[in-house]
Amino acid sequence: MKNLSVLLISLLFSSIIFAQELITLKAGESIPQFKYYTMKGEEKDSKDLAGKKVLINFTSTWCPYCIEEKVKFEQGYKSLKANNEGIEIIVFFGTYGKKIERRDTKATVEEYMKKNNYTFPIYFDADISVIEKFGVKSIPTTFFVDEKGKIVEVSEEYYKLKNLKK
Repeated sequence: MKNLSVLLISLLFSSIIFAQELITLKAGESIPQFKYYTMKGEEKDSKDLAGKKVLINFTSTWCPYCIEEKVKFEQGYKSLKANNEGIEIIVFFGTYGKKIERRDTKATVEEYMKKNNYTFPIYFDADISVIEKFGVKSIPTTFFVDEKGKIVEVSEEYYKLKNLKK
């Protein structure tokens, strides 16, 4: 009986730890403060996003769902900008992925953008600090943020966001 109690307690704690690992920031929460970088290495600060609607997308060049989403993203990029006056669009590529051969580098991202003639703005999360602050565990993931820095909506596919004018 004692062994059964120990087993049940262990299972309870491991399920709590597992659940915490899957937590992503949710609608209604404020975005964290973060520094981010252009592809040329210029530092930016999330504080400068105050008062703006922001679309933050985490993606990669190797993920099949990300690749599919980026085709749609490029097709809708101009209308997103036109229909959401003053929106800031931040697409993060980074060293995401457990397998080293899958991790993007600035060179692979630049080649990917050029090859596909993509024009949306991109940033590089080299140390994965931004994706970790947002608690993202799968890509692609997109956050739509209001002018007050509150998350309006989170989606694994940006084009399924309901509160964004497309």
